Amino acid sequence: MGVSTNDYANQLLARIAELEVIEAAARKLVRCKGRYHSEINYRALAAMFGVTVPDITPKASVDFNAYMDEFIPNPAFGERMEKRRLVWSEPKKRIAEDVWNDCLQRNGVTENAASD
Repeated sequence: MGVSTNDYANQLLARIAELEVIEAAARKLVRCKGRYHSEINYRALAAMFGVTVPDITPKASVDFNAYMDEFIPNPAFGERMEKRRLVWSEPKKRIAEDVWNDCLQRNGVTENAASD
């Protein structure tokens, strides 16, 4: 026996709902700002497909000080762009540097390679 029209329609609706979730996640990934949020969205999208993703290493050619000198929007002043080091609090800077260094260490990137 074949599948009834109602069952087939319900299967299609369930599949459409799954695809809409994936589309929403992909749109969020494309629209996100900053490396941290793009990594979170990338991992969430990969998880929906059941894909195990490798750690995303900070660009080895960019050292932490250069990263902190990148311009980002300052939420206190709308969309005014300022260097990340001026926007972030001291605790957030320390955490970011710890995460940066840990990521480099886990991926076997030496300090000399990071500053080349």
